[in-house]
Amino acid sequence: MKLGKGTIKDRIINCLLTREDFVSGDVIAKEIGVSRTIINRYIKELLLEGFDIESRKKEGYKLVSYPDVLYPSLINFRLGELSRKYSIVIFDEIDSTNTYCLKNFDRMNDYTVLIARAQLSGKGRFGREWISEKDMDITMSILLKPNSEVNVLKYIIASSLAVLRTLRSFDVSDLFIKWPNDIYYGGRKLCGILTETSIEMTSKVVEAIVIGIGLNVNSVISEKVENAISLYEILGFQVRRVFIISQILTYFDEFMNMNYDEIFSEWKENMGYLGEEIIVKRGDEELECRFVDVSRSGEIVVEKDRKIMMFSFGEITLRRS
Repeated sequence: MKLGKGTIKDRIINCLLTREDFVSGDVIAKEIGVSRTIINRYIKELLLEGFDIESRKKEGYKLVSYPDVLYPSLINFRLGELSRKYSIVIFDEIDSTNTYCLKNFDRMNDYTVLIARAQLSGKGRFGREWISEKDMDITMSILLKPNSEVNVLKYIIASSLAVLRTLRSFDVSDLFIKWPNDIYYGGRKLCGILTETSIEMTSKVVEAIVIGIGLNVNSVISEKVENAISLYEILGFQVRRVFIISQILTYFDEFMNMNYDEIFSEWKENMGYLGEEIIVKRGDEELECRFVDVSRSGEIVVEKDRKIMMFSFGEITLRRS
């Protein structure tokens, strides 16, 4: 089978990553199954992309460092041993990673992570547009195919906690989860998470769960989107996105292996606005109330004039009063 350009470059990167010392072009060519000429050509392309690859006569090549670029091998190398095997797929450009996964899940592997270098028609809850910058931010979807009756809320909670813990590894304070699962820094959105499902209507079996994660990383997103902020704007320096993606997947794997009560408790502990006055919007109606709790099944619990009300994910949006 003829290998594509992206696949060959990714395999070259993998050969260099997995060796501490120099490796010859002949060895790389033999492992991949292409000519030495092709290896030389793509090494030059990687250099142009910003890879620091040392070259020595009779010894070959050695990877010194790499830039903020997305290749499956760079993510897999950081993942290590997890309880599940993730298939990393990267597209240069796509309308929506979530839409693609929902349309094609039957032809994709369980635990596929679809990442777009550029997402043209990103979406959020209630059909809102998600704006990201090419080669600067993270737009990805995790596809899971339980093919059984499962607690979808556990996947929602695990993904939001995975992102939250990853971001806190940068010593960023003032982070919280805005119900149900977006990540905010102060009053500004840093990450949006959209979970969608495909359910077999007769049996109620969940055929596919798609967790879309849009994370503002290295862009200056505040200039484009009101009340948004990026990690770069918080930290003052850029971060390699492969590090963030691998950390999110590692923590997601960890949270999915925990029991529901444990992760629900942590989700609730990190819930923003809890105990505060908020405004709940349902359609054109707005309700000023107090955010008193989240139910074990994920509904928001609010109080208005001593009356308790509950709302589910698909019903409302909320903001601080």
